[in-house]
Amino acid sequence: MLLLRRTHRICALRPCSKPGIHQQYGTDAQSNRLIISIPSTSNIYAFGSPSRSRTPLLRDISWTVEDGEAWAVVSSSGGNGKGVVFKTLLGHTRIAPPTLEAQARWAAEGGLYPFLSSDPYTRISHVSFRQRTGGDSGAFFDYTARYGAMREAEDRVTLRDNLAAGDNQHELFETLITQMNLGQLLDLPLLALSNGQTRRARVVKAILNKPELLLLDEPLTGLDPPSRKILLETLRRLHLSRSPRIILGLRKGEEVPSWITNVLEIQDGTAVARKSSNASPWLIKTTEMSAASPRKVDEGSVLVDMKDVNVVYGTRKILESITWQIKQGERWHLQGPNGSGKTTLLALLTGDHPQSYTQAHLQLPTTSDGASSLRPRKRIPTAHLRTSIGVVSPEMFDAFPRRHPGMSLWEAVGTGFNGGFVPRSRGASNVDIAKGCVGWLDVDDEELGLGWETRSDEDRETRREDVRKWRVGRCWEVLEALGPAAWSTSKTASAETIAYASLPFSSISPGEQRLVLLMRALVGKPPLVLLDEAWSGMDDGMIAAARRYLRGEVPGKTPGVGQDQAVVVITHWEDEVPWVGEEVKKFRLG
Repeated sequence: MLLLRRTHRICALRPCSKPGIHQQYGTDAQSNRLIISIPSTSNIYAFGSPSRSRTPLLRDISWTVEDGEAWAVVSSSGGNGKGVVFKTLLGHTRIAPPTLEAQARWAAEGGLYPFLSSDPYTRISHVSFRQRTGGDSGAFFDYTARYGAMREAEDRVTLRDNLAAGDNQHELFETLITQMNLGQLLDLPLLALSNGQTRRARVVKAILNKPELLLLDEPLTGLDPPSRKILLETLRRLHLSRSPRIILGLRKGEEVPSWITNVLEIQDGTAVARKSSNASPWLIKTTEMSAASPRKVDEGSVLVDMKDVNVVYGTRKILESITWQIKQGERWHLQGPNGSGKTTLLALLTGDHPQSYTQAHLQLPTTSDGASSLRPRKRIPTAHLRTSIGVVSPEMFDAFPRRHPGMSLWEAVGTGFNGGFVPRSRGASNVDIAKGCVGWLDVDDEELGLGWETRSDEDRETRREDVRKWRVGRCWEVLEALGPAAWSTSKTASAETIAYASLPFSSISPGEQRLVLLMRALVGKPPLVLLDEAWSGMDDGMIAAARRYLRGEVPGKTPGVGQDQAVVVITHWEDEVPWVGEEVKKFRLG
């Protein structure tokens, strides 16, 4: 259980030989202290919601955390349930005990944190690795700017500058940097760090603030096996020392660390507390594997051709002498440890990296009238390149606009036809706009194809209507194949495809948002599809549905990707690649 009482901070308020690392649990008297308390059969509501007139965020929850326990909060449905628990621990929701008497007794006994006083919420830190990091406005931000901003003074802030340890934190700082294997990265610009390195650095920064309780939501996402081992061992030591106490947020199906003693499972709006056990079926990774025979892949045309490609910042080499060809129909697994250059290589493939323009031999796909050809990056307009490459990545997830109410799911999927970030709603009626433009997509003149600019107005409008009908059909196809009907057991109206398509993109869980971005990447049938950490945040049902669709195992549906399309999957785990066997080619960095 977790200890939060100020008088029992072990290392944060007084010196010890190795701050926050080597202290052990306290006495037996300490081990039965109540740290977190939510009264039996309480409901949790959003602020402003009446207790008896609306459906609660969580119902009938009973949860206590005692010193000596180590907890993980686990949820399915795209991870939204544990988000409610973490918001509650941060004071962003309202706890409603079952009776006024229970509420009075709970308050008298210290409330949510019995051993904390004087505004306990200021002594809790939260680091989430599943939410967007690009700001709180919900607007789109240009995630590609990081690659060209190294010369700007504000973007030369190093990891050491960002962590900014005080004089009294030198020993703790050095210990954490060593434990997290970040020493060699301290003098690099923050923008130069990989996703995995940045995640470890964010944990260190949170610990240096010396919270009483640290909430880490999906901290293992995107980490390679060695980095996972390093992080989990460091977190174990920190939790044992109570410097700080740690609660993990995990997706259902993720491996629960061996030092976790208890699990709070959130599902279908309720919470159940259990002892942690690797033998429990709901804790075992259940993402289904393919038993189908490998596809027969015919030799296809080259979609990407790179020879002796290099990316260098000053004297630091990020990629060196990369040679790689990607052909139609191929399924690739891009591998490499954190920091090996995978994200940089993807930025070259998408043409987002400035150095993609200067490579002597980097040929990328461009599409015209359904046919692909190869050209150097500098000869491909960015708008054309975006129609040729479908992308799901952590950067895309962070950048995609969520300004409320913003785009509907239908509109978000529809942006995949041109790879943009603006709804295709021009020309829609007021009735269509009121329902999220479901069933409507505009088609620009330049999207009609070559030669149509010289045809008659009547011919162009006929062609425009044909293109629109095909696109509308594609949107319905991916929504039906990957929407709730494919993975949800709910019988509510939201499970209906039409109702689901009209929902605001900002209103659904992070896991569902990633699934919608996968629909967006697939809807236009681009020649090349890049899936970077595509399953992050999804629950097992969503992942299984996506894998079935990509492999062409959904009855009555065409495969999510065809024989004329190539796919590159970027993941640290082979069992996350939808295809198996010899048809999967591997390209490894580092």
